This record gives sequence, C-alpha cells and structure tokens, in this order.
Amino acid sequence: EFSGGVSGTPGLLWDDAQHQANIKAFLNTGEIDVLIMICCSQEFLQTLDTDQAVWNFTDYAVEKNPSIRIGLAMPWKDFPGESENASEYATNSTLDLYPYWGNLSDELRADYPGTDVFTFHHGALAYEMREMFEAGDLDGDIQRLQGPEATSLFTDAKGHAGNMLVDTGTLIWLHAVHGIDPMDMPEFTQWETDIRVIAKTVLEE
Repeated sequence: EFSGGVSGTPGLLWDDAQHQANIKAFLNTGEIDVLIMICCSQEFLQTLDTDQAVWNFTDYAVEKNPSIRIGLAMPWKDFPGESENASEYATNSTLDLYPYWGNLSDELRADYPGTDVFTFHHGALAYEMREMFEAGDLDGDIQRLQGPEATSLFTDAKGHAGNMLVDTGTLIWLHAVHGIDPMDMPEFTQWETDIRVIAKTVLEE
C-alpha cells in the first residue's frame, strides 16, 4: 500500500479510512507472509517509545494471518541537499532514531511472542553512500548528489533514491525479508562499484 512521504507512516495509514481498508483487504485474504511498516509516525517521533498504529496493524495482521512475520523498517532522512556534507547529513538523522525503533520492536516482540518481529535500517545506506560519493569512491557510477536517476544518488530535493541507491537498497530488503546474503547475489554489472559489498558493510555495521 503506497502513500508518499509522511502519509505512508503507520500512524497516518491507520488514520486514513481508505488506506486502512486497503491494507485490511490484503490481510483479510489470510495469505500474507510478511507485513512491513516504515518509520516514523508522529507519535513515535514525539515519544521515541510508542506507536499505537504499529500495534493496531500487527494485531489485525496476526489475527488474520497467524504465521505472519512483522518487519519494522527505518528510512533515511529527507532533503539531503540541505546538508552541506555527509557528516552533517548523518547528524540528527535516522541513525539516532534507529536504537529507539529497535526498542519498540522489542516491545512488540514481547507482546506477540509467537510472531517473528524483525527490524532493519535500509536508510543507513544513504549515509554510507553519500560518504563514499564525497570521498570519490563512486566516481565511476555517480556524478551528482541530486539529479538524473541513472547518475545521481538522489533524484530530487525530497531525497528519492537514484538507481544505484535503489539497487543497493534492494539487497538490504532481500536480506531482511528472506535472509539472503548480498554476496550470494549475482554481481550488478551495470555498476563499476560492487554494491553487494556496500550492502554487506552496512549490514555488518
């Protein structure tokens, strides 16, 4: 179920009648293996320890799909161009929020002891890859911080991912959902840089 920006957070998806109905329609099939929710609802940003919508969706999902797995994902910070460099971009970012997101997942796991709850930070890639870009480590692939999707890390001011960040992020999601080691995937020959190594590094960190 897609809704752009903050409207795609668990809290606003739950509060929107149409989005909530759409998500419940998927869950009502009883055939959903994995439900992933992406941070961060306003409630979580304000409290750093609660997000009732996560519990609302989980409760409904588990009722309709007893074997479902619940994933909690953390994105990167918006508006990368407003930060002068990689270090500034990583300051006061989702890197700081992620430990609290992990605590929330522990609480969810305790409330649903029979459910596999997993947490991952695909957003960490953006900070890592921006640092690599500024160090010249992506020169063969990325020419701009923001611009055309084929040659830029981000495509717009909001911080939507360019192709290389999408491909590398896919490896993080494959690991989170299916347990696939990035190095077990075929090499992405469209990139001079081995993005499997980038993904592996972020996962190890």
